[in-house]
Amino acid sequence: PVLAQCTRSDGLRSKAAGCLDLLLRVAEQDLMQVYAYRFQEANERGEKTLAAYRRSNEEWREYRDAECARRRELAPSGVAPADYQAACMVELTRRRALDMR
Repeated sequence: PVLAQCTRSDGLRSKAAGCLDLLLRVAEQDLMQVYAYRFQEANERGEKTLAAYRRSNEEWREYRDAECARRRELAPSGVAPADYQAACMVELTRRRALDMR
């Protein structure tokens, strides 16, 4: 789990936000690479396919943001709600990249 990666020691717990931010940037970069490849595929199939592809990506981001905001409210005791939300963002972004492959 992502949160465990960034809080596995006392020294890291105080820096969890920075660790989570880095993991999210890496996950976003990976997703953007997959998106670029899939964008080319959709573009080759025509405007209708491209529009559906774009709509799918926009709606997925809305889902991710809403789901992780919901999970923020469920942060367990001892975990900063913002860190719990950020970990969710990383996990869902990684999963999306895998799904898009």
